[in-house]
Amino acid sequence: MEQRYFGSTQRQVAVIGQGTWYDENEDPASAIAALRLGLDRGMKHIDTAEMYSSGAAEKLVGQAIAGRRTTIKACEKSLLRLKTNRLDCYLLHWRGRHPLEETVAAFEQLHDEGKILSWGVSNFDVDDLEEIWSIAGEGLLACNQALYHLQERAVEHAVIPWCQKHKVAVVGYSPLGHGAFPAPHSPGERVLHEIAELQHATPRQVALQFLVRCPDSLPFPKLRLPSTPRKMRVPEISSCLQQTSPASIRPSPWVRVLPGFRCCRSCEANKMSASTRQHLLQLRLLGTHGSSTSYGLRDFLYRSNVPFEWIELTSDEQARELAQVNDLHDHRLPVCLFSDGVRLDSPTIRQIAEKLGWFQKPSSAEYDLAILGGGPAGLSAAVYGASEGLKTLLIERYAVGGQAGTSSRIENYLGFPDGISGSDLAKRARDQASRFGAEILLLHEGVRAELVPGKSIGHLADGTSFVMHAAICASGVEYRRLNLWNEERLRGAGVFYGAGTSEAELCSSQEVFVVGGGNSAGQAAIHFSRYARKVYILIRGDGLKETLSHYLIDRISASPEIEVRPHTEVIELHGDKHLEALTLIDNLTGRRETISACWLFLCLGGLPNTNWAAEAGLVRDEQCYLVTGADLRQHSSFGRTWPLDREPYYLETSFPGMFAAGDVRHGSVKRCASASRGKPNGCYLGSPLLTPKVG
Repeated sequence: MEQRYFGSTQRQVAVIGQGTWYDENEDPASAIAALRLGLDRGMKHIDTAEMYSSGAAEKLVGQAIAGRRTTIKACEKSLLRLKTNRLDCYLLHWRGRHPLEETVAAFEQLHDEGKILSWGVSNFDVDDLEEIWSIAGEGLLACNQALYHLQERAVEHAVIPWCQKHKVAVVGYSPLGHGAFPAPHSPGERVLHEIAELQHATPRQVALQFLVRCPDSLPFPKLRLPSTPRKMRVPEISSCLQQTSPASIRPSPWVRVLPGFRCCRSCEANKMSASTRQHLLQLRLLGTHGSSTSYGLRDFLYRSNVPFEWIELTSDEQARELAQVNDLHDHRLPVCLFSDGVRLDSPTIRQIAEKLGWFQKPSSAEYDLAILGGGPAGLSAAVYGASEGLKTLLIERYAVGGQAGTSSRIENYLGFPDGISGSDLAKRARDQASRFGAEILLLHEGVRAELVPGKSIGHLADGTSFVMHAAICASGVEYRRLNLWNEERLRGAGVFYGAGTSEAELCSSQEVFVVGGGNSAGQAAIHFSRYARKVYILIRGDGLKETLSHYLIDRISASPEIEVRPHTEVIELHGDKHLEALTLIDNLTGRRETISACWLFLCLGGLPNTNWAAEAGLVRDEQCYLVTGADLRQHSSFGRTWPLDREPYYLETSFPGMFAAGDVRHGSVKRCASASRGKPNGCYLGSPLLTPKVG
C-alpha cells in the first residue's frame, strides 16, 4: 500500500489508516477481525478514538495487534489496555483547560522515556496550531487530526494549507461522514454516483480518493469485513488504492494529479472538446527533480488542461520499478504512460500532442480569417470571427492561453466573481471557438507572410502554406530574460518564466523567489504562498503601488509568508544541473549577498513577437510593437506605404487587412481582460474586407 511521510517525523505510514470510533458498541469479534484484515493489507496506522470509548476501543485494538509488537514497556493506562510497549503518536484531543506549555512538556517527557515516538493534536485551528508551534519549536508537532470529508471541508481554507507549509500531517477522521453518506437523494449523492460510474468505482471509493489526493492527508475510515453492509469494507479500500497507485511506495509531496478533477478531452478532426467523458487520468509522467524536459512537459499538459499524474523518481530502485529504466540518469527519462497502455520514452511535446490527437495540418487551402497566436486576444478573435460566419484559422505555437494561461487566478475578469485560472479561461475560450467552427492548430509557428491586399499567403515552419483574406496578429510577447550567462542552461531546472502554476505544489515548505512587480508576479506570489515556507518578491523600484492592482497589494501586505524586497536585482545564478543559489544586489547601496535558492520565477513582462512583421514591412514603434489605427499617422513611413484612400481601421496595421490586438499592439494595456476586449473590434471593423468571401 502507498506510504506517506507522517508529518516531519520522517516515518512512513500507509496512506489510509483505520478508525475505531464507537467500536465498543459493535460486535467485538467482527471489529477485531476487521482490524486484523486491515493490518494484513498494510493499514498499520490505527486511531484508537479513546476520547469516545472509555477504554473499550483501546482494548479491542490491543487484541487486534496482540503479538505484532516486539518490545514491552509501560506507557500509562492506554499502553496497558493496548498491551503494547509504545504509541507511535499520542494526541491532545481538543485544547482543554491545561496550559499548552505543560502539555508539550509532558509529551516530550513521554517521548524521552520511549513511551511515544511522536505527538500531535486534534481539532486545532490555525491560531491554536501557531501557538503550540511557537511553544514546541519546529519539527516536533507530527499531526493535526480533523473532521474531514466531502460534506465537511472547512479545514481546506486555512488548516490544511498551514499543515502543508509546516510539514504537519493531516489525519482525517470520519472521512465518510456520519450515518448515511452521502445524504440520500441529495445533490452530493447524485454527483458521487455519476463520478463513481464514470470511474468504475463505488461512491465511497470516490469520496475517499478525494481525500487521498492531498499529499499530506491521511484519512482514517472505519472498516468492516466484506460481509458487513455498513461502513467501508477493507477490499473496497484496497481496490480504491490500486486504481490510482502504480506502486506501493511513492514519495510525498511529489505525487498528485494535475490540474484537478476534470474529464478528459476528446478530439474530433482539428477541434479539441471536453464533451466526451472518458477515464479521468489520461497519462502518467515519470521523471526526476530538476529535469528541464520534465518541466516542459508538465507545463504544456497543465496549461492544456490535460489530467495527468506526475511521479517524481528519487532513487535508482524507483526508476527501475516504476519507469522500467536502468537508473535516474537513464536517457529514456522522462517516461510518459498513457491510459491505453502506450509508452513514450523521453517524448517531445509534439509527440504527446500527436498521441492526444491534437497535432493537425490546415484542413483547407484558403481562409477568410487567419489568427496568429492563441492567447486571450487570439481566442477572442476566433470566437467572434467564427461566430460571424468567417472561415477562421487560429495558429498557436505552444498551448492556448498565452502568458495569461500560466496565471493561477484571474480575479478582475468580467463574469467570474470568484476568479478563474488562466488555463481554465483558455480552455473555455478554446471550446467556444471550436463550437462556432474555428479551426485551431497547436504547435505550429507562422514564420513568413506574403502580403497581398485581399489575398495574402501565410507560411508555417513545417512548409505548409495557405491563403488568408484577412489576418490578425495576436502573437503576444516573449518573456524577458535576465540575460545572465547560465540562465538558459538552468531554464526549467530552477529558473522559470511566468507564474509557474504547474510547479507550485512542488515548492512545498521551501523558499520561492519571484522577480517582477506586475500583476502576474503578484498573483504568482500569492499562489506560491499557499505551499511555500516563504515567498520573496524582488523588485527594482521602491514598491508595488505603481505597478500592481490594489486588491493584490492588499493581499500581499496581509500575507506573513510574502516579503517584498525593493531595490533588489538578481545578478548571478549558481548551480550546475539545477539552481542552487542567487546573488542579489541592492541597487541603492551596491550591497551584494548570495543566498540559497531552488526556485526562481521571472515575471518581467515581455518583448513583442514581431520580427516577422519587420521583414514584411509593417510599421512598428521604437519598442517593436505593431502600430495600428490613427497612431499610424504619427509615423512618416506610413504615408509612403499605405495604398488606400481610406484611413486604417481602429486595429488595422500599416498593411490593409492585417490587424493587431493584444499585447503585441502599440499602446495596449498589458492585461488579460483588455487583450480579449480589444479583439472583437478587429473582426467587426475588418468585415468589409471579408464580405465578398462570406456566404
